[in-house]
Amino acid sequence: MLGPEVLDARNYPTIVFTTSSVAAGASELRVSGQFLRGQTRELTVPFRYTQSPDGSFAYSGEFQIRQTDFGIKPVSIGLGTVNVKNEVRIRFAVSVFPAP
Repeated sequence: MLGPEVLDARNYPTIVFTTSSVAAGASELRVSGQFLRGQTRELTVPFRYTQSPDGSFAYSGEFQIRQTDFGIKPVSIGLGTVNVKNEVRIRFAVSVFPAP
């Protein structure tokens, strides 16, 4: 997976999301920005959030990308008997606590 045929970790050791705008709703943020891994794609990612009485926030969400949009050919082995889907779902959860 880390080799040049898939993630090419030597040339792309990090994957970066740079925020360009945030739209706030009652319990969701819509964060737009650029997702970069050799090639850049504009994405809008929904973040669900809750605030606890102690002032901490919990954020979570998910989005999908297509490997081919970033120059990655989905893995196929065994003459095509095992194929990895082009679409990859990315899920995340972040907790933010107030400074002491």
